Parts: sequence; structure tokens; C-alpha cells
Amino acid sequence: MSAGGDYGALTRKLDRLRLLLWAARALAALERAAAVAAVAIVLNTLVAERSAAGPWPVFALALCGMAALVAAAVRLALALVAPSRTAAARRAQTVDPGLRTDVESSLELGALAGEAGPHAASPVSGGLIDALVGTTAERLAAGASRHFVPWRGVRAGALLLGACLLPLGALALTGGIPGNAARALVDPRVYWPLGRLSFAVEPGDVR
Repeated sequence: MSAGGDYGALTRKLDRLRLLLWAARALAALERAAAVAAVAIVLNTLVAERSAAGPWPVFALALCGMAALVAAAVRLALALVAPSRTAAARRAQTVDPGLRTDVESSLELGALAGEAGPHAASPVSGGLIDALVGTTAERLAAGASRHFVPWRGVRAGALLLGACLLPLGALALTGGIPGNAARALVDPRVYWPLGRLSFAVEPGDVR
């Protein structure tokens, strides 16, 4: 394969790895955000709707649930940013220490050689770069891209989400999920204490 072909194969492999890394990171963050939402709805249902808790603790719980969901949403937004080729190269080198820094070096040197043109470097240095890029592309192509992806975070997120959905499903089957319990995730004012206070004596009874 030619030098340009080797560099093209290397970048295509890294682009596939970038896509898988992005998918794994985004999916794990989405699972955690959904788990946070499920826990918040469960707590809102149990504490705010099915217990005799005071209005201020209920409102504080709703605020905490919204804050946790906002934090999870921020993490999800950050996870939606696609990693660079350099980040993908570093990930491959971390998983396979035998690659050392060859992937990152091949990516940088191959890009510089392509920008400079075939006559910018000496035949010796150009040959060394071509050999490094070709060897690295072959070694990287020998392994499946999914081998370099941290799927553990996705599996952990799936287990966490499943554990959080069990009590939510139980509540849904034993009385349903009140609309306020879910609405409080984005607007905790539904549990605003001053709007939930009740008078033991009707105003018309006071003389």
C-alpha cells in the first residue's frame, strides 16, 4: 500500500474508533441521566405524594432532584462532543501499550508530510515516516475497533438504570405516578410550600 493509502487507512480506522467512543460515552451519560430522573420521580412520589412530610422538606427534595438532573444533563451535553482523532489515538495506545506512541506520532507526521508535499522532506526522513505510518496502520487494523472502546461504562449505566426503573415500575403498578412528581423535575414550584399550606380553620369561621 502507498504512503497516502496507509495514512488514509489509519485515519479511517481512527474515525471509526472516534464514532464508537462517542457512542459509548453518550450512551453511558444518557443512561445515568435517565437513572437520576427515575430516582427523583420515585422520591417525589413517595415523599411528596404518599407521605405526611412537611411542605418545606418536600420542596427541598424537589429542588435537589432538579439540581441532580441538571448536573446529569450537563454531563450528557459534554458527552455529545465527538472526540478528536488524537483522543482516539491515545485511547488505542492506552488499551494496547505495545503501540507506545506510534499511533499519535503517525497521525501527526503523516499529516505534516501530506501538507508539505512529497519533495519537502529528504528521501530518508520521508521513508522513515512512510514506514512508521504503514506499520502502525497495519498493527491498528489487526484489532477490532470495539476492542478499544470502554464498554464498561455502558454496562454499568445499564445496570444502574435497570435498578432505578424497578421501583419506578412498582410505583406505577401500585397507584400510578402523579403528574406533579414528574413535573417537579423541571419545575419544582409545583411543590412550592406557600401554595400547599392549608388552614385548619376556615376563614369564615373566624369571628
